[in-house]
Amino acid sequence: MNSYKGKLLFLLSLFFISFIICFPVRELNNVMQKNNISDQQITDNQAFLNTFSGEWKTVDAANKLTFSEHKQIITISFPTENRKVNASVSSQQPARKRWLLSPMNSEETQYSVILLSDDELSFQMSTTKPNAEGTSKPEHFYRIK
Repeated sequence: MNSYKGKLLFLLSLFFISFIICFPVRELNNVMQKNNISDQQITDNQAFLNTFSGEWKTVDAANKLTFSEHKQIITISFPTENRKVNASVSSQQPARKRWLLSPMNSEETQYSVILLSDDELSFQMSTTKPNAEGTSKPEHFYRIK
């Protein structure tokens, strides 16, 4: 009877050890897949940054935006909210000079950026959550020189 309990205990411990070893690997793979971006996205991100990189502010300077690049990913900084978002170009309409940016860590928001002139853009945030209304009023930002 003791040998049966010993074998059962040994098998259970092997099962738990293998579960513990395999679980973090799957979690790590999911994180790696979320952060991988395609060559086309890298090209689109670079084209976006060539146009919009730098600091922008509203006429009354109440709101500010900064577009920068970190490891081939677009970083949007909202200094007035003390918040940063890593995003990637999800769609673009070159004829309208319109870009849609999707955050890397959330599928629930999207940013629309339209170039109105060399020094002026329109920025709008919307939600993509089902059964939710959430489109912000477009704000006009001007390049800080």
